[in-house]
Amino acid sequence: MVRSARDSRIDSRSARHRLKAKKSVYRLKLQPGLALGYYKPSKGDGSWIAFVNPSRHGDLAPIWRQKALGLADDHVDADGTTILDYAQAQAKAREALEAWGREDILRATGEVMPKGPYTVSSAMAAYFKDGERSGMKGIKISVQVANVHILPIFGKMKLEKLTRIKIAAWHSALAGNPRRKTGKTRLEPVFLDAPTTDDAKRARKNTANRILAILKRALNLAVEQGAYLGPTPWRDVKPFRNVQSSRKRFLSVAEQVRLVNVCPPDFRRLVQAALYTGARYGELGRLAIRDYNPDKGTIFIEFSKSGKARYIILTEEANAYFSAICAGRQPEERILLRDAARRTKYKEEGNAWLPSDQTPFMLDACEDASLERLAFHELRHTYASCLVNVGVPLVFVAEQLGHVDTRMVERYYGHLCPSARADAIRTLVPALGLGGTQNVAPLKLAVGEG
Repeated sequence: MVRSARDSRIDSRSARHRLKAKKSVYRLKLQPGLALGYYKPSKGDGSWIAFVNPSRHGDLAPIWRQKALGLADDHVDADGTTILDYAQAQAKAREALEAWGREDILRATGEVMPKGPYTVSSAMAAYFKDGERSGMKGIKISVQVANVHILPIFGKMKLEKLTRIKIAAWHSALAGNPRRKTGKTRLEPVFLDAPTTDDAKRARKNTANRILAILKRALNLAVEQGAYLGPTPWRDVKPFRNVQSSRKRFLSVAEQVRLVNVCPPDFRRLVQAALYTGARYGELGRLAIRDYNPDKGTIFIEFSKSGKARYIILTEEANAYFSAICAGRQPEERILLRDAARRTKYKEEGNAWLPSDQTPFMLDACEDASLERLAFHELRHTYASCLVNVGVPLVFVAEQLGHVDTRMVERYYGHLCPSARADAIRTLVPALGLGGTQNVAPLKLAVGEG
């Protein structure tokens, strides 16, 4: 912590009362490039002024700048914001020096400094711009989340006005609010029932944590880039604990067969592809004939949620399936199409599988197959669970699914590993042939010992 400089003329209220009012200021040098000034008026409270010259960073600002810091606590106790005591005025002056110094460095290196007050909206815009440059994972979804949950509440608020209490209250409200209905675009949002079960409450808290993480990352980036130098209360807001639960329900082989059998032909092809590859719905909809390699038995996923392309290794059964549905078709044609073409505002082919098309088909299929309601994405979980259950190493499962490491696999499928690991060890590890204990001779004690 920086120690306060001493000046008997202005370092106390009583000393300042004895000063004569004058047009110039009483000035104290705090450090190279920084001085604190006290202005004594003829009437009323005095005021603190910072004199800043960040040229210590180079020849970027050769002239001194002035910044009004606030009123002095000549007659009213300091509040640390608009009324400052001697130590608080010095701290504010040092903040001004750092802010101008960073601003000059950023300008010299080509960075564009924000104009006007730096708000949460400014921080979010800078965060997503940086995300586009660096290839942020799931940036489109994060932008949508920010537009719905963050910007309406905090968008116009200056960063220095944020408090831990405000952010914590917003975070708690997110966990208690009902979930918005997703799918097609609506003029007005539609909300589902408020969470009542323990699992529903856990899920809402998990969602609130993810939204809080987006806000924190954007605000932390503002600090890292030097766009904001004030307090950081968001770092004191902790996420809800123990709200990430492993998915424990997957379709058995018999249930997978029942589901496939009740699907109409075009949706059946889509479901089979999901169970054979573990690919996401959007990835399946974009697959073209050229993405399938029958010789190597692979499916190429060019665009994925993680931004990383991958090859999915097919089983013999899966390879035979894709070979049958791709035979005699053009390389640029999509592998999975709806049987009925239709007009749509989208630019894709009229019979392409578009966002949310799968939802009503999936609900009908689950009902016809007498299965508990299932989301299409859970076919991906079913695929992964099958791999884990037969002892496929988690690193290979992660590669098939397109994860950058095994953390997600361990989180959602780790509870399946113990039995699979035990079966794999007992089946695959060779016998060592070391025998039992028959060759170990007992220890004989001499007479008189023991």
